[in-house]
Amino acid sequence: MHLPKEGLSLVEGNAFEAVIYLQEIDLSHNEIKELPPSLFQSLINLTGLNLQNNQLVFLPELLFCTVTKLESLRINGNRFRGLPNSLFQLTNLTFLDLSMNPQIGEAPRRLSALTNLQALEMTNIRMSRSLPYFTMAPLTKLQRLNLSQNRLQFDRSKEDDKAFLTLTRLEWLNLNFAQLTGLPYSIFVLTNLVTLHLNGNKLGSCGSRFSSFTRLKHLHLKDNRIKELYPDQFFHLTALETLHLSENPFQYIPNHMFDHHQRLQEIDLDPPLITKYEIDKTNLPKTLHIITTQPQYVINITIAKHLFRFVGTTF
Repeated sequence: MHLPKEGLSLVEGNAFEAVIYLQEIDLSHNEIKELPPSLFQSLINLTGLNLQNNQLVFLPELLFCTVTKLESLRINGNRFRGLPNSLFQLTNLTFLDLSMNPQIGEAPRRLSALTNLQALEMTNIRMSRSLPYFTMAPLTKLQRLNLSQNRLQFDRSKEDDKAFLTLTRLEWLNLNFAQLTGLPYSIFVLTNLVTLHLNGNKLGSCGSRFSSFTRLKHLHLKDNRIKELYPDQFFHLTALETLHLSENPFQYIPNHMFDHHQRLQEIDLDPPLITKYEIDKTNLPKTLHIITTQPQYVINITIAKHLFRFVGTTF
């Protein structure tokens, strides 16, 4: 049953009594402020529930008691201050979105009970510290994790530096705008990562430890504090297809830096700061696109002995 954007502000407790075989309900993008405790009582076959972008402040403790087959739950974009215990008894959940609920404050410790989760979205819940290891350790089936727009801190002398240690199936990780000044050691065990988002942090270097990400295809490092690149910085990332480095204060890209990246299709650079960029055209993939972010600037790119000039374009 799909009822998004219907202007709903109230749902009666018996609204779904006559449709007990429902498998999916979408009540997103309405103005619902409260849900009756018995609303889903008869929906024992429900597998998908979307409550995102309403005005909910709390969920009744008994709301999820009978929907034990639920696999996907979206409650992002509300005003929750806490979550009911019955939510963490939904052990068949594979997808959970808690994003854009800034009053939640921290990752709920009871997440550890949801051991079948494959995707977890927690953008902007105003986390002010790292993920507790004991919360994340049981979530070994996670393939996608979004922690963007939080304030994350990883103390290498404490357990929180181990937050990612057991999440070795992760393929997609978003840590954009998390105010990171460094990365926890445990992140480098994620050898199955395909996409890593680190935009908008305070990282001063990206170091040789990236060498463990041999399957990485998409690396986003835009808007950090990287002042220098080294010739072998991304040497081991031979699967790389997309590399975003714009809005960093480095001024030089070393020659031959991308000679081993035959799959590279796109590099995003920040032209005002780059003073020298020299690579041998014969070692570049023919499909490579170089993107500039500020079209008002003209930069020179030397490829072998040929000089190309372009203004904020892709070629």
